Amino acid sequence: NDLSGSIPSEIGELTNLVEIDVSSNELSGSIPSEIGHLTRLTTLGFSFNLITGSFPSQFGRLTDLERLYANRNSLSGTIPDELYGIKSLAEFHCYSNVLSGTISSLIGRLSKLKALYLSGNDFTGSIPNTIGQLKSMKEFWMQGNRFSGVIPSTVGLLTNLQVFHALGNFLTGSIPSAIGFLSRLDYLSASNNLLNGTIPDELYDLESLIVFEIGNNELSGTISDQIGRLANLGNLLLQDNVFTGTFPSTVGNLSNLLVFDINHNFFTGTIPSELALIENIEWIYAQWNYF
Repeated sequence: NDLSGSIPSEIGELTNLVEIDVSSNELSGSIPSEIGHLTRLTTLGFSFNLITGSFPSQFGRLTDLERLYANRNSLSGTIPDELYGIKSLAEFHCYSNVLSGTISSLIGRLSKLKALYLSGNDFTGSIPNTIGQLKSMKEFWMQGNRFSGVIPSTVGLLTNLQVFHALGNFLTGSIPSAIGFLSRLDYLSASNNLLNGTIPDELYDLESLIVFEIGNNELSGTISDQIGRLANLGNLLLQDNVFTGTFPSTVGNLSNLLVFDINHNFFTGTIPSELALIENIEWIYAQWNYF
């Protein structure tokens, strides 16, 4: 479509509306607070526009809203507390804006939330412990912000989680062992943070894992030979850490491995010859170690 101009405040008079999706246009201006009158809405989408301003607190009146798509705009300000009262919300996409502030502990009230996309904003503060109350959560995307603090152990309660993407923040502390409870997790990315400590043994229980990216942190210790249990692994990125010891030969069991990157660590011994058994591997990076 090629709609331009602003969303008119008169839209609030269309009180029978159930769905609004004006994504992929050239709409500008702010979101009218009158949208809060549309209490039957289940879907509200205005992604890929030029919308500015902040989320109106009146969004809290949309008690039937299930899907909110606000990504790829120029929204600023914080997420209003009223939004955390929309208990029917299942998908919230606000990536690629200029939103700021912290994520409130009230997020634990969104018990039906399945997908949370916060990427590419300017959020700060820590991940609240109440994240563990989101038992329906399947996807949590938070890369490219300024989150700090530790990954809370309550993440281990999200047993339906498939994606945890935290690349490019300022997270500290260790990878919690509770992450080993996430048996459906297939994408784990926490590269470009300030994580330290070792890889917990429980992580090697994640046999659904396809992407494991923890490069450019301060992680240390050795890599367990249990890594050979991650049979579905396609991307293994451990570069730019302080790992030591020899790399286990069980890496040869990873028959689906495409990318193997252990550059810039302190590994010793030899590069595992068993990598040659992986027929479809495309990239092997092992420079700047002590092989």
